[in-house]
Amino acid sequence: MTKDARGPVREKGLERHDGFLRRIFDSRAFDIISTHDYYFPDQAVNGFTFGSYLDHIKALAAEYGVADRPLWVTENGYVTVPTKVGARMDPGSIGAQSRWLEGAVVQASDAGVDRMFWMLIADRDEPYFGTMGLLENDGTSRPVCAVVRRVNEGGVKLDQR
Repeated sequence: MTKDARGPVREKGLERHDGFLRRIFDSRAFDIISTHDYYFPDQAVNGFTFGSYLDHIKALAAEYGVADRPLWVTENGYVTVPTKVGARMDPGSIGAQSRWLEGAVVQASDAGVDRMFWMLIADRDEPYFGTMGLLENDGTSRPVCAVVRRVNEGGVKLDQR
């Protein structure tokens, strides 16, 4: 994505983000690259999709000679109701949560991600992230649990590196 596609405010945020990562990568004082990736696999937000954000992290790691470290997504999740974040409205739904996770898993595999962790087991009273649970408030499994099961059983078609 070009700088113009993100806009000046978002570009400034990306500069802060990358500056933080550059200091960490330059230190080489870590064994794993850990990132939080809440981007959607099928639509760009702030210039990134789930996969293109991972590509961005990998490119920075390569620039600093640390691309040999395992890449983990230590937080991921998707809202299950339409949720406003700043001026943007994320189009969450129960069905979309499942589709997004499946797409994210495939893109994570394509990017060489070794581990991926989901944000919440069950919903909680919290702005934005609070509806990302795998379970309803009453403990009932959401459809996204079937995606998790299929991934664990090898039923989601992943990149065959």
